[in-house]
Amino acid sequence: MADGSLNKPTFIVRTVKKQVHGHHGGAWKVAYADFVTAMMAFFLLLWLLNAVTEEQLHGVADYFAPMSASLSTKGTGKVGGGGYGNPFERAPEKVRDDLLDGYVTIKGARNDYGVVIDPATKAIDRAATAKLRAEGG
Repeated sequence: MADGSLNKPTFIVRTVKKQVHGHHGGAWKVAYADFVTAMMAFFLLLWLLNAVTEEQLHGVADYFAPMSASLSTKGTGKVGGGGYGNPFERAPEKVRDDLLDGYVTIKGARNDYGVVIDPATKAIDRAATAKLRAEGG
């Protein structure tokens, strides 16, 4: 060892392998986007409430109000859905067709639509229907 190799420092090189972590998911991004959208809608609502007149507010409320909804359990025994307009203005022939198709009962036709139908013949009693509708129910 005459060449002096004993005096040279020895280097030990350690390499640390970084572990690659798997994908942690992006559900938080969806939740955050939902939150931001809700906040935007909320601030838009607050802005609208302050920027419009009372009359315009009533117009907006009327736009979102249902035209006709019924929670009665008359007729078929199921919760009724809404249609458009006053049920007492529906054509009696259409109510009779619904009766024949099983969508409404005779009692339901009378109570919900103001149409009197003879149980035996399933014919519309026009005079009784006109009288019932004139009385309003």
